[in-house]
Amino acid sequence: AAALVLEVGRRALHAGALASAETALDRARALAAGDDPVIVDVEECLSEVLSLAGKRDRAVEIGKSLLARLGDDPGAPARRAEAHLRLSRAASAATRWPEAAASLAQARVHAAQADDEVLGSRADALGALVALGAGDREAAARLARAALAVAERMDVPEVACQALEVIGRCERPRDLDAAAAAFRTAYDVAGAHGLTLWRVRALHELGTIDLLAGGDAARLEEARQLALSQGALATAAVLDVQTAAALVMQDDAELALAPARRAAALARRYGLEQTLSVALG
Repeated sequence: AAALVLEVGRRALHAGALASAETALDRARALAAGDDPVIVDVEECLSEVLSLAGKRDRAVEIGKSLLARLGDDPGAPARRAEAHLRLSRAASAATRWPEAAASLAQARVHAAQADDEVLGSRADALGALVALGAGDREAAARLARAALAVAERMDVPEVACQALEVIGRCERPRDLDAAAAAFRTAYDVAGAHGLTLWRVRALHELGTIDLLAGGDAARLEEARQLALSQGALATAAVLDVQTAAALVMQDDAELALAPARRAAALARRYGLEQTLSVALG
């Protein structure tokens, strides 16, 4: 029964339906006996869902449980690396950059043991995001381009999307056209491979470009609705903050209060400290 419900959760994750996936995987975890090997597969999938949804506290809880189950198994360095990458991603969503960097360092150790080029590209793509969060745009761009080269050669579309997102964000302060081109490519790659959550993120960035170029918040609202429908709540909170900021810049302070308050509520609930501070401001 646990294995069957795990499959339900995997299919929901593949479709980008994070809320449905989390519900199914929690059920699978409850069904699995403590020593059943399926519990490792369940916790791997659940930690992926939680890190993508931005639920940092639960992602840490499940990630640590998973790492304890994996232990020092010499045959599982790749699985340990993936577990640490998910912890790093969850910390990144909560803008806890030192924590994200520490988990990433652990992931790189295990990825080197696994000698897996694709795993290395995942670490580089996430490392680019962490470097950008820490304010090192040069390192972020270098890591993102390295990850993108491997992703294109090895056909790993989700890594390509993450790398393109960072490249676009690095370009944005100096060249809006180059940034928009990177985000459009990410949007196209995500659409071609059915990666709904990466399509949301690319749409988010394109909506930000619209605002910087003096346009409206239509694409931000489209991205927000899609994020909510998929359960990507950390992304939805950031989109609400940006929508509120756009309305303030347009002198619609009253209208800005609703999205700002929505963002603050989500940020408080999931420990998104930077998003909360901006929403309150």
